[in-house]
Amino acid sequence: MMRRELLIILGVLVPFGALVVLGLLFLRQEPPPPVIVAPPEPEVVVAPVAPSPPPVAVVVDAGAAQASTAPVPKELAAPLAAVTPEVMLCFRDERAHLKTPQRLEVRFTPTADGGFVEVHVPALTNPLIAACVEDVFDEVRFAPTGAETFRPAIHTFIFDPSRD
Repeated sequence: MMRRELLIILGVLVPFGALVVLGLLFLRQEPPPPVIVAPPEPEVVVAPVAPSPPPVAVVVDAGAAQASTAPVPKELAAPLAAVTPEVMLCFRDERAHLKTPQRLEVRFTPTADGGFVEVHVPALTNPLIAACVEDVFDEVRFAPTGAETFRPAIHTFIFDPSRD
Protein backbone atom coordinates (compact mmCIF):
# COMPACT_ATOMS: atom_id res chain seq x y z
CA MET A 1 0.00 0.00 0.00
CA MET A 2 2.84 2.24 0.59
CA ARG A 3 3.91 1.86 -2.96
CA ARG A 4 0.55 2.95 -4.24
CA GLU A 5 0.63 6.11 -2.12
CA LEU A 6 4.12 6.86 -3.28
CA LEU A 7 3.03 6.56 -6.91
CA ILE A 8 0.11 8.92 -6.30
CA ILE A 9 2.40 11.43 -4.61
CA LEU A 10 4.93 11.25 -7.41
CA GLY A 11 2.34 11.22 -10.18
CA VAL A 12 0.03 13.96 -8.92
CA LEU A 13 1.57 16.08 -6.24
CA VAL A 14 5.05 16.48 -7.71
CA PRO A 15 3.81 17.78 -11.10
CA PHE A 16 1.32 19.99 -9.28
CA GLY A 17 4.09 21.41 -7.09
CA ALA A 18 6.28 21.99 -10.15
CA LEU A 19 3.46 23.90 -11.86
CA VAL A 20 2.96 26.05 -8.77
CA VAL A 21 6.67 26.88 -8.62
CA LEU A 22 6.78 27.73 -12.34
CA GLY A 23 3.64 29.86 -12.00
CA LEU A 24 5.18 31.81 -9.14
CA LEU A 25 8.34 32.37 -11.15
CA PHE A 26 6.36 33.78 -14.07
CA LEU A 27 4.36 36.02 -11.77
CA ARG A 28 7.52 37.49 -10.27
CA GLN A 29 8.75 38.64 -13.64
CA GLU A 30 7.24 42.02 -14.41
CA PRO A 31 6.41 42.76 -17.99
CA PRO A 32 8.52 45.49 -19.52
CA PRO A 33 6.96 48.93 -19.12
CA PRO A 34 5.05 50.11 -22.15
CA VAL A 35 6.88 52.52 -24.39
CA ILE A 36 5.01 55.81 -24.53
CA VAL A 37 5.75 57.86 -27.57
CA ALA A 38 4.69 61.49 -27.27
CA PRO A 39 2.92 62.84 -30.32
CA PRO A 40 4.89 65.48 -32.19
CA GLU A 41 4.23 69.02 -31.09
CA PRO A 42 1.68 70.67 -33.38
CA GLU A 43 2.97 73.62 -35.28
CA VAL A 44 1.41 76.79 -33.93
CA VAL A 45 0.81 79.54 -36.40
CA VAL A 46 -0.05 82.88 -34.89
CA ALA A 47 -1.97 85.13 -37.21
CA PRO A 48 -1.71 88.84 -36.57
CA VAL A 49 -4.85 90.13 -34.88
CA ALA A 50 -6.09 93.57 -35.64
CA PRO A 51 -6.96 95.48 -32.49
CA SER A 52 -10.69 95.69 -31.93
CA PRO A 53 -12.19 99.16 -31.97
CA PRO A 54 -12.96 100.69 -28.60
CA PRO A 55 -16.53 100.14 -27.40
CA VAL A 56 -19.16 102.78 -27.97
CA ALA A 57 -20.54 103.96 -24.63
CA VAL A 58 -24.24 104.78 -24.28
CA VAL A 59 -26.11 105.62 -21.09
CA VAL A 60 -29.81 104.88 -21.10
CA ASP A 61 -32.05 105.74 -18.17
CA ALA A 62 -34.47 102.85 -17.88
CA GLY A 63 -36.82 104.84 -15.64
CA ALA A 64 -40.54 104.94 -16.32
CA ALA A 65 -40.90 108.23 -18.18
CA GLN A 66 -37.48 109.06 -19.58
CA ALA A 67 -36.16 107.06 -22.55
CA SER A 68 -32.53 108.20 -22.68
CA THR A 69 -30.16 110.77 -21.24
CA ALA A 70 -27.68 110.68 -24.11
CA PRO A 71 -28.29 110.67 -27.82
CA VAL A 72 -28.15 107.11 -29.07
CA PRO A 73 -25.56 106.63 -31.81
CA LYS A 74 -27.20 105.82 -35.12
CA GLU A 75 -25.41 102.46 -35.37
CA LEU A 76 -26.88 101.30 -32.02
CA ALA A 77 -30.44 102.56 -32.46
CA ALA A 78 -31.90 99.26 -33.69
CA PRO A 79 -30.10 96.96 -31.22
CA LEU A 80 -30.94 99.21 -28.23
CA ALA A 81 -34.55 99.62 -29.30
CA ALA A 82 -34.86 95.82 -29.36
CA VAL A 83 -33.38 95.08 -25.92
CA THR A 84 -34.28 98.09 -23.74
CA PRO A 85 -37.97 97.22 -23.07
CA GLU A 86 -37.08 93.62 -22.20
CA VAL A 87 -34.22 94.65 -19.90
CA MET A 88 -36.57 97.08 -18.13
CA LEU A 89 -38.85 94.09 -17.46
CA CYS A 90 -35.89 92.33 -15.79
CA PHE A 91 -35.59 95.24 -13.37
CA ARG A 92 -39.35 95.46 -12.81
CA ASP A 93 -39.51 91.74 -11.97
CA GLU A 94 -37.09 92.40 -9.09
CA ARG A 95 -38.59 95.79 -8.09
CA ALA A 96 -39.69 94.51 -4.65
CA HIS A 97 -36.05 93.79 -3.77
CA LEU A 98 -34.62 97.04 -5.16
CA LYS A 99 -34.51 99.99 -2.77
CA THR A 100 -32.02 102.27 -4.55
CA PRO A 101 -31.45 103.18 -8.20
CA GLN A 102 -29.64 100.40 -10.06
CA ARG A 103 -26.93 100.98 -12.64
CA LEU A 104 -26.08 98.07 -14.93
CA GLU A 105 -23.32 98.38 -17.52
CA VAL A 106 -23.64 95.69 -20.21
CA ARG A 107 -20.93 95.10 -22.80
CA PHE A 108 -21.99 93.49 -26.07
CA THR A 109 -21.36 93.37 -29.79
CA PRO A 110 -24.30 93.43 -32.21
CA THR A 111 -23.99 91.05 -35.17
CA ALA A 112 -25.01 91.40 -38.79
CA ASP A 113 -27.67 88.70 -38.41
CA GLY A 114 -29.51 90.71 -35.73
CA GLY A 115 -28.11 88.99 -32.64
CA PHE A 116 -25.59 89.79 -29.95
CA VAL A 117 -22.24 88.21 -29.03
CA GLU A 118 -19.64 88.80 -26.32
CA VAL A 119 -22.37 89.84 -23.85
CA HIS A 120 -20.90 90.61 -20.43
CA VAL A 121 -22.91 91.55 -17.36
CA PRO A 122 -20.82 92.52 -14.28
CA ALA A 123 -20.48 89.76 -11.68
CA LEU A 124 -21.59 91.99 -8.79
CA THR A 125 -25.03 92.44 -10.31
CA ASN A 126 -28.11 90.90 -8.67
CA PRO A 127 -27.88 87.32 -10.06
CA LEU A 128 -31.55 87.22 -11.08
CA ILE A 129 -31.28 90.48 -13.00
CA ALA A 130 -27.97 89.41 -14.56
CA ALA A 131 -29.44 86.09 -15.74
CA CYS A 132 -32.52 87.83 -17.11
CA VAL A 133 -30.42 90.40 -19.01
CA GLU A 134 -28.19 87.66 -20.46
CA ASP A 135 -31.32 85.79 -21.58
CA VAL A 136 -32.65 88.97 -23.20
CA PHE A 137 -29.44 89.44 -25.18
CA ASP A 138 -29.46 85.74 -26.16
CA GLU A 139 -33.09 85.68 -27.30
CA VAL A 140 -33.99 89.16 -28.58
CA ARG A 141 -33.21 89.88 -32.22
CA PHE A 142 -33.15 93.22 -34.00
CA ALA A 143 -33.64 94.15 -37.63
CA PRO A 144 -30.35 95.57 -38.95
CA THR A 145 -30.88 98.89 -40.72
CA GLY A 146 -27.56 98.99 -42.53
CA ALA A 147 -26.27 101.83 -40.34
CA GLU A 148 -24.78 99.44 -37.76
CA THR A 149 -21.02 99.00 -37.56
CA PHE A 150 -21.25 95.81 -35.45
CA ARG A 151 -18.48 96.82 -33.11
CA PRO A 152 -18.29 96.38 -29.32
CA ALA A 153 -20.53 98.66 -27.29
CA ILE A 154 -21.24 99.46 -23.66
CA HIS A 155 -24.85 100.09 -22.74
CA THR A 156 -25.58 101.38 -19.23
CA PHE A 157 -29.10 100.81 -17.95
CA ILE A 158 -30.26 102.86 -14.95
CA PHE A 159 -33.41 101.78 -13.17
CA ASP A 160 -34.88 103.89 -10.39
CA PRO A 161 -37.54 101.93 -8.48
CA SER A 162 -38.94 105.15 -6.96
CA ARG A 163 -39.82 106.49 -10.43
CA ASP A 164 -41.63 103.40 -11.63
